[in-house]
Amino acid sequence: MDMDRPKAYTEQKSIGTQHLDSQPIGKSSGQQILLPQRNRVSRLTTICVNSRERNVVTNPNPNQFRWRLKRDLKNIQSVRLIGGTLPGDFYNINTGWNKFTFLENSIQYTITLNPGKYDGTTVATELKRALNASGLANSYDVTFGTTTNKLTIKRISGTYSFSFLFGTGIYLDTFDDYTGTVDSLTNDYLNSIGCPARMLGFVSIDYSDTSGSLTAPNSVDIAWFLNKVYLHLNVNTSVELNRVEIARGPHDPYSILFLDDVKNGVKFLNKETDYPELEFLPAPLARLSLLDVSLRDEFYRLLDTQNKEFILIFEITYLD
Repeated sequence: MDMDRPKAYTEQKSIGTQHLDSQPIGKSSGQQILLPQRNRVSRLTTICVNSRERNVVTNPNPNQFRWRLKRDLKNIQSVRLIGGTLPGDFYNINTGWNKFTFLENSIQYTITLNPGKYDGTTVATELKRALNASGLANSYDVTFGTTTNKLTIKRISGTYSFSFLFGTGIYLDTFDDYTGTVDSLTNDYLNSIGCPARMLGFVSIDYSDTSGSLTAPNSVDIAWFLNKVYLHLNVNTSVELNRVEIARGPHDPYSILFLDDVKNGVKFLNKETDYPELEFLPAPLARLSLLDVSLRDEFYRLLDTQNKEFILIFEITYLD
């Protein structure tokens, strides 16, 4: 038989096959011999995000800017705010919510308050000025009650009745209907402000005088939504760093910073305040080369910082 004939060659395994057979099961083809495994370690670095270090042509206002790192960081494990400064002195009457509709003798008028930072006494003076400078037939006086903290508007000349149209006027707060995912209730929640009603002690309904006088139902709220800053961070233009979940809107902030101790218009961020760490699990963030930073109010509207600069200091843990 052919099986018994001597072969014209000698069978032997190739050098490569001999090497593979000699390796423990599960090992690669020997690449690990040429490239020994590298043990990656976590490293910590601190970055100082200064609003001055921005393109002032693209971002003239420091309330929103792009900041580029000195070097790219890869495989980011965590980001934590540890210090810095913030502007903490905001106008409580500003463009966007400084107008309202006033009704006198069945004629609607637009009343405009000058942007600024007011307390109860000064906002009463400003409201009086705005009413009497709007071409109304009546003349008005506005006083601030130091005991009740409420505004009272009185007709001091003229005979026409008047109304504040915070519910049906042109300049209104807006609300969204939202059906909760936890329950089936439909809630109208405040989506944005378009008039100074709440700051003046009113809500979103119309108010009319009684015998020439009208007192706000609520006290003046001089800082009702400007006592905190919503810090938003975006990485490499596409990834939002969200550490705080909010009930409304598509954008969760990285952190909410409360302006509880403002000195000379500046809020200092230090170790006395606990700023939560944002961890990237189970996989690290691939790369960090730039940050988009914005300071906003609770309605996702950019805050008017009056071009005041600020600094944010972050600790970043990454794999090397």
